Amino acid sequence: MRYLRWAPWALALSGALFSPLSLAQSAASPSAASAPACPAPGRSVVAPVINPGFVAGENSIPKGWLGREHVNAGHYLFELDTAVYRSAPPSFRLRRVGTEAHATLEQTLRVAPCWRGKTARLSSELKTLGADGAGGGLILQMRDIDNRVLLWNHMNDSRVIGTQDWKRYSIELPIPEGTEDIRIGILLDEQGTLWADDVRLEILN
Repeated sequence: MRYLRWAPWALALSGALFSPLSLAQSAASPSAASAPACPAPGRSVVAPVINPGFVAGENSIPKGWLGREHVNAGHYLFELDTAVYRSAPPSFRLRRVGTEAHATLEQTLRVAPCWRGKTARLSSELKTLGADGAGGGLILQMRDIDNRVLLWNHMNDSRVIGTQDWKRYSIELPIPEGTEDIRIGILLDEQGTLWADDVRLEILN
């Protein structure tokens, strides 16, 4: 497991994925989901991710999710794919058709106070075609009340590269004191196509 503490130099190295200027294409921003029950000792709970199987959407963005491109819109296609999926149709497909550096699909969940001090595990089925640049992966971030990133994991050392069939990937981060929201998502850096299905966020005790 690898995670990084946020610092100005880290933002630069990560390609400014989440700066205000990166918003280029989006559905209406969803409200943060309400928190479920707290995990019992030695157990885990599943956090209430909105539309984890991408079963519905508007303007090609799955309901409950937010689509972003780096600076300029129109370089990536955000699509629901009823032909290629892992469990039940559709899956979500992110495909580069221009020259922008990256695009993401994101969602933010409110943190229950009892989650702090626990560990968050994000997992999803992913598939790629021609992702021969920096590749695809998952996004997991801890954010404070001022929307500052406290910790983040973008699979920078374990991206899905090239052409890969469906496989379940997971990443983890501790939930430190001061965490107000958890941001989750998928990303594609540079060229290719990335599919995602069956997103799951767990809080581990």
